[in-house]
Amino acid sequence: MLAKRGLLVSLDLGLFDPQRKDKGLTKEFAQSKNADPDAVRVSKRLLPEQAALPIKQYHKLVREFFRKNTSPFAEGLALLDIRNYEAFWGTGSNGAEGIRQMKTHVQKLVDEWAVQYPTACPR
Repeated sequence: MLAKRGLLVSLDLGLFDPQRKDKGLTKEFAQSKNADPDAVRVSKRLLPEQAALPIKQYHKLVREFFRKNTSPFAEGLALLDIRNYEAFWGTGSNGAEGIRQMKTHVQKLVDEWAVQYPTACPR
């Protein structure tokens, strides 16, 4: 019955967000606060916050689109009503952006970011 009425879909958006634990600062901070060093973690961003901001903002739009067009089903899965299939995938005749076009746009943003990566990464 489910196969006639809907599809199970999932959304997986990953983002490279490099951080490194600063062992010296972790130890120093733990000592200054009388805390267990195993309970404290001080990390440094290896890239400025702004470096991947366009990708993060677009990911938010994609997640909102996904939530509006599906219903929660199980952990990591959502139910896509079969009547919404064309609009969701962007295969309808109305030319509206669907998940396929969004995926293409995300890849474009990632490619643009990758070109800028060497200059955004502090040495």
